[in-house]
Amino acid sequence: MDAKIVRVINNNVLIILDKEGNETVVMGKGIGFRKKPGELIAYDRIEKTFALRQKEINNKFQQLVTVLPSEHIVLSEKIIRMVYSVTGWKMNDNIYITLTDHISGAIRRYEQNIVIENALHWDIRHLYPEEYLIAKRALDIIEDECKIRFADDEASYIALHFVNARINTDENMELVHQVTKIIREITSIIKYHFHIEQNLESEEDYQLINQIRILASQILQSTDCENKHEELYQVIKEYYSEIYPCAEKIKKYLSDQYSYVISGEEMLSLVLGISQFYSRYQERKNKHN
Repeated sequence: MDAKIVRVINNNVLIILDKEGNETVVMGKGIGFRKKPGELIAYDRIEKTFALRQKEINNKFQQLVTVLPSEHIVLSEKIIRMVYSVTGWKMNDNIYITLTDHISGAIRRYEQNIVIENALHWDIRHLYPEEYLIAKRALDIIEDECKIRFADDEASYIALHFVNARINTDENMELVHQVTKIIREITSIIKYHFHIEQNLESEEDYQLINQIRILASQILQSTDCENKHEELYQVIKEYYSEIYPCAEKIKKYLSDQYSYVISGEEMLSLVLGISQFYSRYQERKNKHN
């Protein structure tokens, strides 16, 4: 059975009607040569198929393949395939658009000697370590295919696309950036308050960071937390008198900068989280002294 050609992008890229009647981008060496819309193409000539079922995403991808080099699209697809095979993550099909567009742009900037440093590189590397390691593998693929070795900053950019695709909601990239920014701000307050010079890098520190990530998401989504344990909160406030002033600084900062009022429930969680973190930090510090 042959497929009907809807549109010829170039000699190697077509848009066809698949067996279910959906418009689908396909690739293959020379499959578009001297072809016209309405003609048929044998399925055995198709080397790659991009079956993106969400109509809006599929339309955007079709527009993308008309303006980007085919080799960049193939490169991005190879990276996405690697991610699926290594991790098994479920990702939004939008990754085919965002990652492809980003990688193509990064290659063009590299060729023009344009360097853009990622101000959130450290934060992304440590807040999303799994995605960052996979992004480092993506850099290896790019080097193998294009003989280009990007700096590690590029891995953190790519990692954000993986994070974004896994969240699976609209306008995710901006949300991820904002969450990362708030985490950095709150951890800076904690480090300054307790005079901690080194970065928060141990696996134990991630427990606090994950807790702050939840708080940051609530702030950005204006999700209020109910005050269910006000009496317990007052006890914690008195018992953790050394920790509470730090949490108060965070509360004031979030109120001033984001107009977000932390509830008693959130303060309780924050105080306990900071206390556990600080105890572990003191233990590590004493071992090294």
